[in-house]
Amino acid sequence: MGMLSVYFRPNFVGLLKFLNSFNWFIVFFSLINLSVCIYEDQIGKFDWRQTYVGRIKFSQFDTVSTARKIIVATEENVLAALNLKTGQVVWRHVFESASTGNIHLLHVSEKVVTVSGANPYLVRGWDSTTGVLLWEWSLTLQNNAQAEFSEWWVQKDMLVHMIPVFSSHIEVTTYYLMTGQNRGATSKLPAIWIHDGCVLSPPYYSCISENADSQMLLSLDVTSNAIQLLSTPLSHITNEQESNLRPLDGNSAQPGFIIADKKIILIKNNEFVVASVGLKDQSASVTIVESTDEAIIVQVWSDDVKGFSLVANSLESGKEISEVGSTNKSLKIPEPEIASAVCSRVARDAQACRLLLVAADDAMHLMQQEGRILWTREEALANVVAVEFVDLPVSDLDAAIESEFDQKEGSVWAAFSRRLQTQFQQLQALLHSLTSPASTAREPQPLVRDYFNLHKILVLVTDVGKVMFTICFTSIL
Repeated sequence: MGMLSVYFRPNFVGLLKFLNSFNWFIVFFSLINLSVCIYEDQIGKFDWRQTYVGRIKFSQFDTVSTARKIIVATEENVLAALNLKTGQVVWRHVFESASTGNIHLLHVSEKVVTVSGANPYLVRGWDSTTGVLLWEWSLTLQNNAQAEFSEWWVQKDMLVHMIPVFSSHIEVTTYYLMTGQNRGATSKLPAIWIHDGCVLSPPYYSCISENADSQMLLSLDVTSNAIQLLSTPLSHITNEQESNLRPLDGNSAQPGFIIADKKIILIKNNEFVVASVGLKDQSASVTIVESTDEAIIVQVWSDDVKGFSLVANSLESGKEISEVGSTNKSLKIPEPEIASAVCSRVARDAQACRLLLVAADDAMHLMQQEGRILWTREEALANVVAVEFVDLPVSDLDAAIESEFDQKEGSVWAAFSRRLQTQFQQLQALLHSLTSPASTAREPQPLVRDYFNLHKILVLVTDVGKVMFTICFTSIL
């Protein structure tokens, strides 16, 4: 017995040496252990980022270059090119803030031309494919008091600038588009009948005279060498006592306007012509599109009864083009407005049209035949006024575990029973995921809180009063 006790006597010195070497072993492996953290070059980087342009102010289809695009200028002082098939931003330029970068003109041909600013104005030319600035020149107006009423358009590679001086005259100046050289002296056309209710449909400036006894519909071609004033009694066109003029939308292919929210008036051969098709709805947005062999009147509107409506008619015959028009009660586009449109004949008797629509909620929709939406851009997100992060709910299993520990009252057997039920539910969930992985992959996964509570719901309120929800996925790597 004595020999055994000597044999099994603990060696405390050896044990201390072993523990000391084991500690150094732990320290060594802790130094080479992998860590999960943010790298230095990831500090300040975006987890995700969305790019917007804002509410559409001007737009035109780029039908010249090989890559089909839509060139847009917005109320947020942004000039951008959007892919015609996907709506994604091809290139984008953010102009100066406030009135300095306010865009007054967008013209798309072989080059993109913009006029922006507030006296002085900047006239710029851009490459439509790359968005590269090609040329730029400035223009300062002498009549600064009336500069805010300026009107701009491009006619035969010349930039036309018009200033109406109400109850007096119209000042018109023409510049060479690329150089800014003045073509000649400023023309002053007498027009004591103009007022703030007039509309421009280049090159015609139209008004209703303010004489209550005998109102006249007047229009003047401001670019003609000889003054040609078109006039007709208003009673010959409409019986409305109080009439107003509204310009056509969407870069109309023919000069004209809408009178009294009922009739479409065109200007042809220096005469007023009432279109064979009337306004389908008082709130309808109307434009005239030149197709391959005919002009088409396109109208869009929304109401509570029929929902969204799209109607297209031949300008000459007034015949409805059924393959373009549609009515969709489920399609919600509040107060749609035609920003731009293009039509072409794809078959012997079939027209194909594409319309870029802007809604009251700042959303942008590209519409195809029969009212089919190709893509939508939620441009209301360009003006977000409030943001809140909302936690996702816990899963059913996690909620069962939390409720198990919340119930402090009851016996030990009740707690044991709840624990068995919770573990049985976990076992069921595990077996279900193992036995049917294919079906669960196709089924939509419920929105539940992740382990680190990084995934959240992002609630945004925009300037137009639109509330939007999105799932925010944040990564720690």
